[in-house]
Amino acid sequence: MGRTKNSASRRRHGHAGNKTSKRNNLVNKTNNSKASTRKHNPKVFAKLKNLENEERLKQNRLRELEKQNQQSNSSENEEDFDNPLKTLVLSLHGTETNLENNVCSSDEYSLHDDSDICTTKDNIAYSDMVYEDIEDSHGSNSNKHSVIDYNIKYNDTITCTSINNVKNDEFEALKESNCQDNLAQVEPFPELDKFSTHLDFELNPMLLSSLSNNSMKLTCHELTWPILGKLVINIPTSEKCSKKSANILDENIKYAMEGTVPEQINLDFLDWGKIGVKPQLISNIPIANLNVLKKYANYNTLTPLQSELFSIMNGYQDLYYPNRSLNIVEDLRVVYCLHILNHLLKTRSRIIKHNSRISQQNCEISDNFRDQGFVRPRILVIVPFRHSALQIVRTLISFLVPDGGGSVQNSIRFENEFGGESIQFPKRNPKPEDYEQLFAGNTDDTFKLGIAITKKSMKLYADYYSSDIIIASPLGLRMAVGAPGEAKRDYDFLSSVELLIMDQADVFLAQNWDHVLHIMDHMHLQTKESHNTDFARVRMWALNGHSRLYRQSIVFASNDAPQLRAFISYGGRCCNYRGSARVANPIIGGSIREVMIMVPQVFHRLICDSATDAVDVRFNYFTKVVLPQYRGSNMAQCLLYIPDYFDYVRLRNCFKREEINFTQICEYTKESKMARARDLFYHGGASIMLYSERAHYFRRSRIKGIRHVIFYQPPGWPHFYSEICNLMQEANQNPKTAIDNNMTITILFTKYDILQVAGIVGTEKAARLIHSSKDLHMLITGD
Repeated sequence: MGRTKNSASRRRHGHAGNKTSKRNNLVNKTNNSKASTRKHNPKVFAKLKNLENEERLKQNRLRELEKQNQQSNSSENEEDFDNPLKTLVLSLHGTETNLENNVCSSDEYSLHDDSDICTTKDNIAYSDMVYEDIEDSHGSNSNKHSVIDYNIKYNDTITCTSINNVKNDEFEALKESNCQDNLAQVEPFPELDKFSTHLDFELNPMLLSSLSNNSMKLTCHELTWPILGKLVINIPTSEKCSKKSANILDENIKYAMEGTVPEQINLDFLDWGKIGVKPQLISNIPIANLNVLKKYANYNTLTPLQSELFSIMNGYQDLYYPNRSLNIVEDLRVVYCLHILNHLLKTRSRIIKHNSRISQQNCEISDNFRDQGFVRPRILVIVPFRHSALQIVRTLISFLVPDGGGSVQNSIRFENEFGGESIQFPKRNPKPEDYEQLFAGNTDDTFKLGIAITKKSMKLYADYYSSDIIIASPLGLRMAVGAPGEAKRDYDFLSSVELLIMDQADVFLAQNWDHVLHIMDHMHLQTKESHNTDFARVRMWALNGHSRLYRQSIVFASNDAPQLRAFISYGGRCCNYRGSARVANPIIGGSIREVMIMVPQVFHRLICDSATDAVDVRFNYFTKVVLPQYRGSNMAQCLLYIPDYFDYVRLRNCFKREEINFTQICEYTKESKMARARDLFYHGGASIMLYSERAHYFRRSRIKGIRHVIFYQPPGWPHFYSEICNLMQEANQNPKTAIDNNMTITILFTKYDILQVAGIVGTEKAARLIHSSKDLHMLITGD
């Protein structure tokens, strides 16, 4: 009887008491949680207090709005479109619901079960606070901060609207909608970080149409920076659509912003976190850049040149830098390795966070979690020799794993295969300084290397489709890609490249530029196999075939060349929607100032209508006008310098048909035949020597006995002009065959050779030669 009496008493009077007890327990639990938070994490507690203060202000505003609504003459049956939960309940029940002081917004509630949904904010109890450590992308001293996730429960004593009468399908739809809202919360990047801005949005249809046409609209800007000098910025733009879209859904789509003019980083007030550099890399910049900083006393992270280059790279705009010199090789390598790792670590961090959030939610993957391409390799670095790849990997290690703080797999194998001794250069007749630096170390040009990156480790020789970075030579990639008709071809690993870096790009011109073009033809193509791709995570612009418009291309070269400028320009092989930056400093003086002999140098301008016609115009002019002048005995011992190998073969065949006494040296000539040709030419056994530019590039032979030089076309490397001319010095002449005061230098050029001519005589004088009313111009060193 006592148990029955107590039970009845609880049924009559104790129900509210039990609920009040539950509320007190929840409050006590919350207070304990707050105390624990204050004790262990003061920053989190401060953030919690701020959130609570904001919550109180919001509650006060809601009460004021409710009082204003009660004082109005509006109907009690009027629908409240500001509260989607109320709208849903009213539409299902068709009854009035008393919501006085019981307003709950859609982003401040959570459905945990099928019981009751309370709409009162005054009695919400905060509990089960989950703290998740995430990387601090703002570059603060603390690398981590806390993100608070409130699982909100409601007091059962408040009058609630039962959900039991709601149809199951409507409830599941509401639950799924709330779940997707939670999934859509993506970690924001710093405001000045262009990583998210560049990759997270699709292109405006108008801009996409402009980029797809050859006659795209470009906005050109010219800047002058202290170290880089003159910059030419080209940014694709689109015509603004004047008509409003007929599809109302399109009005809510956020498209990628058009590119902007890059802003220079100020080293004096630099906050690495604000520009989006990962904290892990910030502390390692002085270590990786130690050799460069030794040359400067006032800088402890980056040099002014590096900071200006990084300003452009970090904005995800294409970059063409044709002023790569011997003393800044490491400066450039350090800054683009920093950009590589910063891009990879941010990508990896985002993917890991998305994976974690998806695994915690039993929902379908939304478009907010599209963060990948078709395959894993995102960065392609093309360099000419194994030694170049060795230096890059060592720089990456110094950024990622300094002082042995992590692991590098297969490092011993890598050092053995990519290391090695340098070529033994002659000491008696030394090679030029640029030659010795270029061919230092392992000069094998057939290699490809996959690298997988984690937070503090690196795996070398990773499989292509398990790699983040691929470092390869043009020939190595060419062999991997294959040619049409070959049985084994694979180029799917090139489909998702987001960052392309070509260092020492001018060397590719001497190796085989067609290999580079062949690689570009197979980049961003539709994959032939799936490669375990999760297509729900592939970005929409990649699925739509627009990956090439998002690829950032960075090209470094020692001199400007028409092929490289065409490669990086719009309408060529690069079309980054963010824009491009080209360093375009005028050349002062040119390499003609380094010519040490007093010989008249005659420039012949040839008139042609197109670059294609220039080939035949040059050949006809040479064979009909120039060559007859050099067939006499007084014009013997003439060196004919030919930059293009196809021209070399064409002239060789012509000389054979005409039975001209000549000898030849090209890049394919064996050492024995080369020595015999040089000896024959020196002693007057052959009046003309055909000499290819690639032979000079890879051999730098000191040819003696030259009395006359004909440049069939201006050299691709400006300093080759002075090197060839200086071979005519008196010390290299044969006294038995030499004729006093009979030495000439002749150069054939067209208006399409303006870059090469500028490298020889300077930008200003080259413009005068191109636009002059005369076709013949004679210059003498010292003018």
